[in-house]
Amino acid sequence: MKKGLTQEEKIKLGLIRPYSLEADRMIIEDIEKGLQIEKIAKIYGRDVEDLKQHIQKIKGKIKSCKFKGEDNNFKELFAAIFRQAVADDTSKVKSMIYEELHNIGMSKRKIHQFINNNKEEIENSVRQMIHDETQRYPGTRKSETLLNLYNIRNKFIKKALLRR
Repeated sequence: MKKGLTQEEKIKLGLIRPYSLEADRMIIEDIEKGLQIEKIAKIYGRDVEDLKQHIQKIKGKIKSCKFKGEDNNFKELFAAIFRQAVADDTSKVKSMIYEELHNIGMSKRKIHQFINNNKEEIENSVRQMIHDETQRYPGTRKSETLLNLYNIRNKFIKKALLRR
């Protein structure tokens, strides 16, 4: 009487197949979530015994990709990066506004006065832009960021020209 499938039959059925680094990471994440090996094998269409052997090989060598969003150190690091991004991009936008208004022929004094009068609104616009980008991460591209910076610049150039 036959107890189960042979190794060759499992390979032909696709129950035993090579593991990718991404598959290893997903398996480790599932183990960290507390899933049983049998459940993981069922989810990924793997042979239970082969998966057990593979887990023994990769345990401690492969790390999951998940972010530890509830970790306080992670939150503090994210907040610091966010603050720095706001400061850097606000500075860029102010420079872009200055350059464009200077090219139009506005005096340096008036440009500085305009930027100082609107610095809070400029920073809030940049902060909102960065917040929106973090919500779309990792789908954010540098070209989109640059386009958003130009849009903020253009908003304030229009505002400056209306006050002229």
